[in-house]
Amino acid sequence: MLARRSLLATLLAAAAAAATEWPDCSPRADGHPPFNSSRPGPFGSPVRLNATWMHRPIVVLHPTARRAFPLLVFMHGATAKIEMYLPVLELYSSHGFVVAFPYIESPSGDTRPLTLNTNGEYILRALDYASAAASNASSPLHGRVDMGSVVLAGHSMGGTCAVMAGVRVPAAHEEHDLRTVSSRSPLLLTTATNDGAFWPAPLTAQHERGCFKGALGGGATGSQHPAFFVQFSTAACAEDGARRPFADAGHDCAFKAGVETPWVLSAMKLYAQQRGRASSRCASMLLGGGAGSLKADPLVELSLVAGERELGGGVRGKESES
Repeated sequence: MLARRSLLATLLAAAAAAATEWPDCSPRADGHPPFNSSRPGPFGSPVRLNATWMHRPIVVLHPTARRAFPLLVFMHGATAKIEMYLPVLELYSSHGFVVAFPYIESPSGDTRPLTLNTNGEYILRALDYASAAASNASSPLHGRVDMGSVVLAGHSMGGTCAVMAGVRVPAAHEEHDLRTVSSRSPLLLTTATNDGAFWPAPLTAQHERGCFKGALGGGATGSQHPAFFVQFSTAACAEDGARRPFADAGHDCAFKAGVETPWVLSAMKLYAQQRGRASSRCASMLLGGGAGSLKADPLVELSLVAGERELGGGVRGKESES
């Protein structure tokens, strides 16, 4: 699986809270162009705690409020550090998510080139940890995690882990994985035209788009949920020095606060908080065509949306290129 980043919104059961109890999406609140804000969301700056599960560390970010929040498990890329993602993960948490960031070995050990995982094992371990902590009266997460509303996500290697955690098939083909995951859950894959991680740009993005269309294109996939592929432009994902000492161009465009991050946030809010509510602003932004929509985003070079099942009250997934 060569998807650079992926969001797998896995709604394991009906959310406990009504969708209307959560703030709806908006271009300004979610930091979309032209606002591009990285200010904390309505739940404020999160609390950070360091946990250990099965002898491996997990970093957790959670809002201060005492209520059940959807869970986001985010897996890093190969050789990456949490500091690369921390501003974005804190932003997600401030919009009403408990975030779990698992390690394969340790913060230092995971920066070694051969410390790898691609079968989703550590995402699944983080899910086990969150479930145990949520039901443990002595844990800071007690009462704070809604295990019925879970998002699996990752960058680079972590994107592979998110997909594989969704299907848990140790050896499978890319298109089969995407088709299986999309049959169970909404799916968001993102890339950049100038991503040169696997082949010289723009060949990496072309390959990723081909995998998506091969698995989900043509409307004959049996998919029950919308699946999104979003390719951001070279200009949007150019190096800007905003995340020094880390680069944020091309393959690392995920580190930017105002390019793909707002769409990941809006997608998480739609499926993990709004429960796919067709009348929500989240739905109109992701699946509509007006101002503030994915189709109208000037940073997006191309977007594809595939899915056969109608969303709640008639917003239908469709495939389009822009």
